[in-house]
Amino acid sequence: SFGSNQARDMKAMYSFKEGKTGVTVAASKYKQGYYKYKDVADNGTKRWPGNSRFENEKISLKISQELTADSNLEIGYDHSKVDGISMTEITSTHGVTETDKKTDNFHAKYDWIINEKDAGYFQIYHNELDYVALTDWDTYYNEKSYGAEVQQSFATSDVNNVVVGASWRKSDVDVQGNYDESFSNTAVFLNNQWEFAPSWSLSTGARLDHHSEYGSDTTLSAGLNKKIDENSHAYLNWGHAFPYRLPSALDVLLAIADYSRNALVTGRRRSRPNASAVTFGPSGYWRRFHSARSTNRMTVSTVASSKPSASRSARP
Repeated sequence: SFGSNQARDMKAMYSFKEGKTGVTVAASKYKQGYYKYKDVADNGTKRWPGNSRFENEKISLKISQELTADSNLEIGYDHSKVDGISMTEITSTHGVTETDKKTDNFHAKYDWIINEKDAGYFQIYHNELDYVALTDWDTYYNEKSYGAEVQQSFATSDVNNVVVGASWRKSDVDVQGNYDESFSNTAVFLNNQWEFAPSWSLSTGARLDHHSEYGSDTTLSAGLNKKIDENSHAYLNWGHAFPYRLPSALDVLLAIADYSRNALVTGRRRSRPNASAVTFGPSGYWRRFHSARSTNRMTVSTVASSKPSASRSARP
């Protein structure tokens, strides 16, 4: 398709299934020749001076193989590339940035069913991000993530279901070639859902995380759900959040970059307080119907504890 600003949007997808094997291939490309902006001086719309092109390319492949009547193997890959000019200020030399961003993601997932109803899966994945921004001060970062997840559900009765699982994730972060470190997190969890009445259910959960930088912590959660009809629910949830997550390359960049344009400075890995939160409100059709008249959701957060953050100087 074609649009304004010399925009061209092209998409293609091909999918087939032969016997127990299914394949899906998709590709797209969006290209825009220039941007326009609103000039507040005369309230007119003008073309951005100079180069303001933008391109976004995407390719994906998914292969699915039925191994047995109760098991399936899926392998997937997707690639995207963003190349173009981003603008923030028309009157400043710092307002134009040439950006090159590439992502490559791979996953393999094995699904199974036990006793005709107890579903489980095991998944591995690898994601990579390359980002380059060229302006009067250049920015580069690379992030590689590796991970594995396993999960299994068990129906302990007609009204009770238990889900157990574990996950591992490792991130390698390289910022400007000056900061190159790895972080990892391992977790195990247990969730239980009990339908104690025809339209009521109670969910409880516990999770143990071990962070390579900050150690271990246990978090808890609970939720009460009321089914109003087939499309609507009302709920009350409480959750206790693990205060540390694996930092992304952008997190590190923001922590160690001096935006007064003075190269790299001291890096800080920051944590957030260990907090509890309560949320309640409607969902589904009932929530959409009433949202125009009132706010039917509220979040209350309370700080439970806080661990000191660690700091480290960026290596020269």
